[in-house]
Amino acid sequence: NELVLLSNTESNASIQIVDVSGKVVYNTSIVLNSRTTIPVNLASGFYILNVISENNTSFTTKFVAN
Repeated sequence: NELVLLSNTESNASIQIVDVSGKVVYNTSIVLNSRTTIPVNLASGFYILNVISENNTSFTTKFVAN
């Protein structure tokens, strides 16, 4: 399984995935480019994705893993 992030800038970022109970299930620092693929192995369910870039811009969204 993989998560694909699309970005219009290249920057260092912190990526965090949290399950609905609040448990952090994935946490890493990577360089975002126009298309960044993150390998993840998530159980089916709802998750929250948090992305914080090096200039402290943040993005949060919910997604479902099948």
